[in-house]
Amino acid sequence: MKQIKFHEKIEKFSFVSLAFPPVVFTWLPSSHLGSRRNLNLAEMEAKEEKEKERNSGKRKRRGFSPSHSDGNTVIFPLLLAAALSRSNTHTTLVKKCLTKFLSHGQPIPTPFLSLCPLLLNSKSPQIAILTARILGAASLMSFQMNQQVVSDSPTLKALISLMPPSHKNMIVSMAACDALLDLCSTCVARHRLLHFSALETLMFAFLQVRRSSILISLGTGDDVNIASLRIVFQRDGLASVFGQPSAGANLYLTPPNSQGLARHYDDHCVFVCQIFGSKQWKIFSQPNVQLPRLYDPCNIQNGEGIDNSRADCYHFLLNEGDVLYIPRGFPHEACTHYSSPDGSAGLSLHLTLGIEVEPPFEWEGFMQVALFYWNHTQHQHHLSLKSLSGILNAMSVKLLHIVIGLISDSDPTFRKACLVAAASLESDANNWLDLCQKTIFSNLIEKINRESRFLEALKSVEVAIQRNEDPFQRIRWLRSLNQEGESVEGCEWVVAPSGVQDIFRLYVEYKEMAETVFMEVKSKFCSQVSYDHVTTVYRILHEKYKKARKQYMNGMHSLHYV
Repeated sequence: MKQIKFHEKIEKFSFVSLAFPPVVFTWLPSSHLGSRRNLNLAEMEAKEEKEKERNSGKRKRRGFSPSHSDGNTVIFPLLLAAALSRSNTHTTLVKKCLTKFLSHGQPIPTPFLSLCPLLLNSKSPQIAILTARILGAASLMSFQMNQQVVSDSPTLKALISLMPPSHKNMIVSMAACDALLDLCSTCVARHRLLHFSALETLMFAFLQVRRSSILISLGTGDDVNIASLRIVFQRDGLASVFGQPSAGANLYLTPPNSQGLARHYDDHCVFVCQIFGSKQWKIFSQPNVQLPRLYDPCNIQNGEGIDNSRADCYHFLLNEGDVLYIPRGFPHEACTHYSSPDGSAGLSLHLTLGIEVEPPFEWEGFMQVALFYWNHTQHQHHLSLKSLSGILNAMSVKLLHIVIGLISDSDPTFRKACLVAAASLESDANNWLDLCQKTIFSNLIEKINRESRFLEALKSVEVAIQRNEDPFQRIRWLRSLNQEGESVEGCEWVVAPSGVQDIFRLYVEYKEMAETVFMEVKSKFCSQVSYDHVTTVYRILHEKYKKARKQYMNGMHSLHYV
């Protein structure tokens, strides 16, 4: 476990606990990343430039960049007159003035705040959006400006009123949500927003707005400009960093002196991001299960299965801005107190980002894909199941799939996340990540070659048949590689043929010959399989799962908005 901090302006935290290059994530307020758009001011700028040329007598043209005093003495009076006019013809002038304020990148004049409630409640969505963006940008310029904005109660109330469900225009609501998040960059503002019950409004808004406004930038060292990854519901960049098709996110609000969940462990890795308040975490260093698989039953609740006298326990107090990484399988629990160290109420709000490693995207999954692809390239693959040689060869390949699963049950390396499909970093000029994956692949191939047990795999299939179970249920997902020509052409992967009992009975009848064929298949696979060839098929599978997850989420969103 590792506790990491990020601070108010540009916060960085490194996930050094993962088998991944040291990565720095920077939580940037949304307004810093180009969310604000400038309107076309060509006519106004041309007029101002002509006026300057006439006064100076110079022919050289240059862009209009007024000083802060110009904004007070020229633009604000125009904005004031246009905003207070009841004529609809002045709407365009208001937009131009607001755009000019936004383009200055300087503190807004103090009298501007008195106009904000009127502008935020404008019938023109664009005026409300521009005003919200100006407030958000201003609140990030300095602590004093942030305090000035958040201290203006009418402006704050008007901004909150633009959030769902009070306001029906989602684009306006997103702009207001951005502004409130920008205001939250200081502790004073967060307490002020809590006083106005803006916390509940923000939480409800995130349920309504389809795309979150929080952005994460990915980089290494001090370089934070390599890529921008959105934590959103429909395009999950966080999952791609770890080579997974999807990732989960949950928001937890815990009252003072309370505990939400009893002691437990998760089947996925978790990043706990403390957003508001504080929370005390207790992490046990002795994992109950080494790298548990996704959806495997978690057998510990209320402390069952943990020897408190032997297991070391670590305590972490997470305050606003802290991030805690909890690997899968490590038991943990958390609680709040009556009050936080800063004297505020003891309630806590934290976000958990879950990295879910699905079976196909563990290293076992990659090895199963490798065997599948290698088998398709062999001439014996096309032998008929009606012949003895065809049956022995087909069952030997499927038995080798069983062997890989059995080895995986005892070796946690096979259960680690495979990063072959992970997003590559521009800074990784030496292909460090790819070389690391190749090394792991070679080691696992050697283990399969060394530890394959024919009789153990045969017994596993026999037990499954006696229980009337599909012996190949665990790898049914391999069927998806043979749909719509998305994998190697002509492959007919059948996980559990209808006559599997008869085929298995014949296979057992010729057990000695079957074992010889099995050992030949295993040796050929381990010596001939190519990492580079397998990655192509593996990425096809990854994209297919990613597409399916997006379709599912889109469907859920559609139902939510009906």
